[in-house]
Amino acid sequence: MKSFKKIVAILDVFTPDKPEWSPAEISNKTGINMPSTYRILSLLSNQNFLDRNKNTGLFSIGPYLYTLGSLYLQAATLTQAVEPVVQTINEITEETVSVGILQNTSVVMVMRQQARHHYRTALVVGSHLPAYTSAIGKALLSELNDKEIDKLFPEELKAMTPKSIGTRTLLKKELAQIRNSGIAIDIEGTYTDFEGVGSIIRNNDGEAIAAMSIGIFLVRTNEARCQVLSELIKLGSDLASYRLGYKKILSPRTIEELISWCNEHKVSYPTEGANN
Repeated sequence: MKSFKKIVAILDVFTPDKPEWSPAEISNKTGINMPSTYRILSLLSNQNFLDRNKNTGLFSIGPYLYTLGSLYLQAATLTQAVEPVVQTINEITEETVSVGILQNTSVVMVMRQQARHHYRTALVVGSHLPAYTSAIGKALLSELNDKEIDKLFPEELKAMTPKSIGTRTLLKKELAQIRNSGIAIDIEGTYTDFEGVGSIIRNNDGEAIAAMSIGIFLVRTNEARCQVLSELIKLGSDLASYRLGYKKILSPRTIEELISWCNEHKVSYPTEGANN
């Protein structure tokens, strides 16, 4: 714990007003003796938390911390723009609504509103999934070309369920279909008897930064409802993109427009005959 506090104290000296520090200045500022200061600076530098100027010997914030800071700002902006959309879809459908980002070959859940009924999965914010086994992951992977997919995945893919995609070749065929429709569908790829529909969320530059999905247990859906929820997730993701500054979205542009669309379609779970 003492070492951790020393690391935090050293990182805390770096500010926009004084971005570069010498070891002696850091030692004087923090009250940490020089041997400990040198040891911690060496550790932080080796891990890219700090950067050392070879000419001056001064230390500054390194690339890893800049990356973490950028991710934090991105996540904060994403949450502010997307959370009202997620909450609205969750309230209207009563199904699980999630937002995830792509991290190498995995999807990381960054936002999740659990279903308002007793059919639920164990996934929470921070959970990781193979990207090829979920609607969010497939939506995000559809933004990559075939060569990029080849670099990420081997031909044989590890299955999470008997119905998970088993090969890279099949994955690329499905991604081609997603590029055309803008909607990713995963049936029992992550959990048995569970289906997800997802679509891309874009930032103001049109870059795919995340994807949103509605997760439904098969007992609560049928072909007609799956179609409607697929359309809804595309509209919801488009609205989230618009709220992030992507102005090519014509409709919906407000939560009220999204609710109006839901009221005109059979979005809610049918009380009888869901599988008829």
